[in-house]
Amino acid sequence: MAIARLEVEIGAEIKDFQSKLAKSLKNLDLLKREQRSLSDAFKDGTITSKRYYDALARNSSTLKKTTADVSSYKSQITGLGKGMGK
Repeated sequence: MAIARLEVEIGAEIKDFQSKLAKSLKNLDLLKREQRSLSDAFKDGTITSKRYYDALARNSSTLKKTTADVSSYKSQITGLGKGMGK
């Protein structure tokens, strides 16, 4: 009796994912640096509390968007893994 053999190769293009993830990580680094700079400027008295808190609000908004993006990428990877399991 002959044994049949089936080989399957699955490939995926991940350049888009890598690019989006790199952009998200870059945004997080920028936020950290800006936060340090803002804190220093506020402590030194070179910026007003209004400007400081306005900048914090903007950073918080950006952080929420970046976190949502990363969560979306994670879901996409999980979906890809589940699809490959089938």
